[in-house]
Amino acid sequence: MALRVFGKGQEKPEDTPPPKKAFRRRLLGYHREDVDEMLLHLTASLTSLEIRLQAAEFAAKQEDLVLRATRRSVDEVLKRAEKDADGIRSAAESDAASLLAEVFGPLRDRTGPMATRP
Repeated sequence: MALRVFGKGQEKPEDTPPPKKAFRRRLLGYHREDVDEMLLHLTASLTSLEIRLQAAEFAAKQEDLVLRATRRSVDEVLKRAEKDADGIRSAAESDAASLLAEVFGPLRDRTGPMATRP
């Protein structure tokens, strides 16, 4: 948003209406051109603000959609990771049990003085 400088260091947004000025008077009211010019400027300002509001609302909706999609994606990844971790843990426990049986199985089958240690 561009800024215009008014007076001593006073900055105002470009969309603000110009400082209020009195309409030129004529015998039966104001000059129609002055009033039309002010109405045209106010209408343009209002239209600009409406467009900016719609853009902000659209951006907020887009952000909400992105956050929801990200949340779903993260949930899916976590569930998949937990499932994979459970599978890895089960396989490791099975491998450990088979290795223990492989190593200590022959020792259990032995008989004699060396079979049992104090």
